This record gives sequence, structure tokens and C-alpha cells, in this order.
Amino acid sequence: MFFIICIISNFKTQNSKHKLKFKTMSQNIKGYGFGVWLLVEDEELNSIMNHPTHITIMCNMTEKDAIKLYKNLSEICGKNHIVLCNNLCERFEDTGYSKDEPFKYCSGYYCMIEMWNIISYYCKKRLKYDPTLGSFSIRPHITYSYSNDFEKTNYLNLKHMKYLKCKLVVADIRASNPANWTYT
Repeated sequence: MFFIICIISNFKTQNSKHKLKFKTMSQNIKGYGFGVWLLVEDEELNSIMNHPTHITIMCNMTEKDAIKLYKNLSEICGKNHIVLCNNLCERFEDTGYSKDEPFKYCSGYYCMIEMWNIISYYCKKRLKYDPTLGSFSIRPHITYSYSNDFEKTNYLNLKHMKYLKCKLVVADIRASNPANWTYT
């Protein structure tokens, strides 16, 4: 008992001498930071996008955490996935990725992913134990248009709902222009 009191007392003394600094995620991360995507391999969608066509699994991560998540999800679910993409382009209300969202107004297509329950369970479990890990995409979607102006948000319906081949990747989404986002 004496040992525990000494540790607590020592922690309080150190804490008052060296004030602990806690930063929010948005202070540490530019843009959407690093993340894990399902990269869409579809000629039609790739031809209409001015950025890499993707479905975000998580973003606002450090590079190290994104690589770790990528490796874990690859082992659990594999790297290749099938997605059913809705053909209606809808306005996304709020992605909930961060308080200081780089793009306030977006549009795109909601999707159903064959292994989403497993991916979702794993990511939410990790976030439960470390909420600073990043931001999880609650409802899978492909963003067609990123904008900070409601009037300039673009919409384009697809001809049909379609199945898409997707590949799990690590994404560098720090650039302010989505056309400059990269992946490996």
C-alpha cells in the first residue's frame, strides 16, 4: 500500500512540475492523415473521379497505425474485396471523421461490403481501447465530390448499381487537394 501511495504522490509531483500536454487528433494530423482504404478497381468510376476512387475504412491515423491496421485486416479478411455500389449519388450529411472536417460538403455512393461486419467489429474494438487511433467510417461510401461550398457540390448518378472489385491499401491523405492523395 505504501508503495502505491509513493507512486501516486510522485506522479502528482511530476505532473505539476511538467504539465502534461494532450493534443487533439486534428492538431497532429494534416488533412485526413493516413488511413486504410478499399481502392476501387473499376474503369467507369475511375474515369469520372478526380481523385483515387476509394472507400475509407479508417482515416486520421498516423502512418504507423495505418500500416498496422492494414496488416491486421489483411490477415483477418484478405486484401481483395467485393463491394455493391449504389447508383444514386447522394449528399453526405456528416462523415464524422473530425471536428474540423477538411471538406464540409460531399456527395457520393453508399456501398455494401461483403466483410464489413468483420472489418467494423475489429476497428470499433481497437477504437474502444484507443480512441485516438483514428476515425472509423460508420457507413461505407465512395465519395464523388469533395467541396467546401454547398453550391459547388457535384452529383452524378451511375447507370446501374454495380459490383466492384476493391483492394485493401494504406493511404496518404494529408494533401489538401484529393487529387494528390496517394496509396500503397
